[in-house]
Parts: sequence; C-alpha cells; structure tokens
Amino acid sequence: MSFVNCGNHINLFLLHYLGWLLLIVLAPTDRCRAQTLALADRTLANAKIVELQDNSQLRFLIDEKTIDLAYSDICRFNAHPIPQRFPMAILTDGSCLAVTSIERRKDQFVFQSPTWENVQVPESLLRAIVVSPTPSLDAWYTILERLKSATGRNDQILLATRGWTDGILTWPESAAEILQPDGFQKFRINNDDTEIPVREVEAMIFSPILTPMSNLKAAGHIGWNDGSLLAASQWRIAQPGDYLELTLRCGIVLKSLDPPTLLTQKIVSITQSPKQTRYLSDLEASSYKHVDWLSPKWPLSKDRDLFGRRLRDTSGIIEKGLAMHATSQATFRWDKSPAQLISAIALAPPSEPGLPNLGQAIAKVMIMKAGKLETMYTSPILSSKTPTQEFSISLEGAELIVLIVDAGPNGTLGDHVLWLDTRVHKQ
Repeated sequence: MSFVNCGNHINLFLLHYLGWLLLIVLAPTDRCRAQTLALADRTLANAKIVELQDNSQLRFLIDEKTIDLAYSDICRFNAHPIPQRFPMAILTDGSCLAVTSIERRKDQFVFQSPTWENVQVPESLLRAIVVSPTPSLDAWYTILERLKSATGRNDQILLATRGWTDGILTWPESAAEILQPDGFQKFRINNDDTEIPVREVEAMIFSPILTPMSNLKAAGHIGWNDGSLLAASQWRIAQPGDYLELTLRCGIVLKSLDPPTLLTQKIVSITQSPKQTRYLSDLEASSYKHVDWLSPKWPLSKDRDLFGRRLRDTSGIIEKGLAMHATSQATFRWDKSPAQLISAIALAPPSEPGLPNLGQAIAKVMIMKAGKLETMYTSPILSSKTPTQEFSISLEGAELIVLIVDAGPNGTLGDHVLWLDTRVHKQ
C-alpha cells in the first residue's frame, strides 16, 4: 500500500525509502533483547538469535554460549508481534505479509514489502487484504478469524461506515497499482456498480470458495518486526550469503532484500512443533470437570483463554496452551513411556484491558502410576504480579496426567490460569 500516488520511478523510489524509514521507526526498540526459547525438552531464558544459517538452521546466543538449532527443533521463541500500520496481505496458508504497495497484473497480485523483493501471489493463493490494520490486538485477531472463516462465492468488503458487504470487486483491465489511499475501488453490489473511496475500506475478502484456507494447523510460523507472521516451511541461503529464500507452506518463495546477517535482526518470534513433541491442546482430555457453586461453569479452553482470546504473556501472542479456571481438573491419558511434561503457567490478563485482576490461584500437576496418584508439581500462589512459572516433570510409568487449578486465599474470582506451551516430549 503506497502512501503517495506514484506517478514515476523517482516517486516510487522515494516511497520505498520512506517505507524503510517507517519500518525503522516502527520496529521494536528491544528486538535484540534476550527472550524465552522453548525447545522440545526444556525452556531456556536469555536467548538471542545471532545468525540465520543455511538449510533452515539458526544460531542462538544463550548466557554467552552459542547453540545451533534446526528451525524444526524449536517450539517457541518469544511471542508473536502486534501488527504495525502496514496493510496486510493474508494468504491461504494463513501467512500475514506486511506490504507497502499493491499492483494488479492479470491473474496475480504483486506486493512491495519492507523485507522481501517483489512478491508475486496468484489470485488463488490470496485470501484477503487488510487495508487498515487495527492497533488493537484483540480486534486484529477478530478480523483474522472473520477472514479465515468466511464462506460464499462473492467477494466481501469491510467498510468503516457500513460493516461487511457482499459483492464483486472490479480491477483495472491493465496492470496498475491499486488500493491507493486517495483512490477509489470499484465494487458491484446487486448488479449495480459503485466506486468506494479506498480510505473507507478496512479489509476485503476474495471469493472464499475460490481461495480456500489450507494447512492452518501445520506448524511453523515466523514473526517479523513489520508485523508479518509467515507460515514458513523452510529456507535456504544463496551463497555467498547475499540473500535468503524463505518457502511458505502455500509454495510461494520469498527472496529477502537484506543479507541474512541483517535479516536476523528482524525476526521477533518463531513457533514450531518438533517431532516427538505433542501439545496437550492438540490432545483430547479423557475427563474434565469444573466445580464452583458461586460462578458459571468454565470449560477447558485450548489455544485460547476463557474469554476466547489468543493466549498471551507480557511479550505478546502465544499459539499453544490451555486455559482453566479454579476450581477445575483436566485429565489426559499417557502410555507409561518415558517422556517429559513441560509447561509455563501464569494468571491470565483480566477480561477487559485496564481492569485490575485480583485473582489468586494455585496450579498443580499429578500423575497416576500403578493406580496411585502422586503430586509432581505445585505452584506458588499465582497473582497478576507473579512471574511466569516454569516446570518439567517425568512421565515415565504414568497412566494419567492430571492438571488442577485450585482457588487462592481470596476465593475463585479472577482465578483464570494459562498453561502456556504445555507439551509432552517423548524421550
């Protein structure tokens, strides 16, 4: 999305130069700060990415020591970014790509990006465009869910004044830049053609029946400091390290503008699902119960909190985990084989931003061996001021895994606990 009407190559050059400056301004100032690195069998603090290597490898610096890891071995690095003010192209594999200009050429779209060379996307792989991303994290994910779950044959457009409207988007017959802020978008509604000011357009979905979403449950997401979140499968470095080629799950290959040494500084998060590792949120609980006579019945929530929001900690969005309210108990079966249960637990944010959370809760883990229950972990009293608590316990010989949330000293109000990155790693 350009911020001026480019009439010549000089203006286009200035546009991209200004786009780079804007990216620098918008980039998090703490992007090189050490972050949490969750691996299949352990969680490490104070981790920094120091090098992107060939064949989907990364080098981390952890407490002044380097460690080389495969992209596929990482459960999570840091948390996913909040979108910036760049427009976002949403691909059918769930990738969100920040763009600075959009051109329409026959049966494909060409995007200019702060990070990648011209990205050519066939019509069939472009699900939607968010013209004006919201700065609200909850509102952003509400929009994303709407884009991904949409059905029907018609295109759909979200207008600031009218909400969602069905119709048919009409594009220029020849190659041209589209969706410029001072321009108009043609849209056919009930066989009547109309021109809508682009400034009124917040988002648009391309015919859902022609752009089906796929591979959404597959692992592998990389977050970038321009707000992009890319469903990446692998990458390679063009020798002698001039640029990086990143392959998305939908098959599109992105070529970086920067060499890998500079590109490393733009990565803010990684999520993967290593082999031999299963998240509890991907398994069915053998039983669950919530008992509290003074409050509604709260469910066991997977990959969302109890208010339906994405899971998060103080650094941002976390993809995988469970949510439970006091007083509740969730049970999962295990096959007695050697394994580790690893998790991080914290009290959830309040239901409304800015409200205090007065809840206090205690989390426990029990396992059943040979028909006998044994307590393996008990947290301190969790409150809004308690740092995230991490634990790892052995499951060798276990028949059942039992997660429990008990009320703290002040009753059950606000006792909403998140079990983040809760996973079982087979040894």
